[in-house]
Amino acid sequence: MASPTEFLPFAWYLYKNNLAETFLDDLSISPESACPLFRTLKREEQKGFCGNYSFRGLVCRLFGYAARINKEGMPELATCKLIKEDQPDLFQKASEEMKTKRNVPIYSNYYQRLSHLEPQGKLELLPINEAIRKAVEVVLWDRFYRDKKIG
Repeated sequence: MASPTEFLPFAWYLYKNNLAETFLDDLSISPESACPLFRTLKREEQKGFCGNYSFRGLVCRLFGYAARINKEGMPELATCKLIKEDQPDLFQKASEEMKTKRNVPIYSNYYQRLSHLEPQGKLELLPINEAIRKAVEVVLWDRFYRDKKIG
């Protein structure tokens, strides 16, 4: 899940490079696929990298480094099943370290900060493809009306 707000820099990048409308068309072809920025490695379909690392969203920036607060009120490494299964020793080591450190980055803290950019102070969390699509649409809508000659 992600917020359209965190993908506004990416949407602006697309707009400035005349790629926004093509990106939306491509996204509409396969809206349920993996993140449209994810690029797979040729040998393995499940492994890959971000295709636009500079403009990745907050969810991606925090991935692998941040924690969520579990029901006992303790920080818990938030990562995917693939990492937990492929790297169990590293996952366990990172999980243990999180229990002993005070300044662990917590997802909800960063999303709370991001929410201050929203007019109502509340973030809309959507599946990542929808969040990116909405961010691109917001930028296109804004630029259409700002750039339109009136009168």
